Amino acid sequence: MDVSVTSAAVRIVQSLQPGDEAGFVSRRIAEKALHPLIADLNQDILSKDPARVRDAQQALRRLGFS
Repeated sequence: MDVSVTSAAVRIVQSLQPGDEAGFVSRRIAEKALHPLIADLNQDILSKDPARVRDAQQALRRLGFS
């Protein structure tokens, strides 16, 4: 049974429109809100749940952090 839960940080990145990644990162930097998002994605990468790790890696890659 797959009980993987997608984190809020991953859902935020997944909800971005294609091409809005750079603007999103810029806004997050200006709002001093990028660090908490990246920290949450890093926590997901440390998870024992392979699906959660994969989703976080994809989110970080999409934002240009790979």
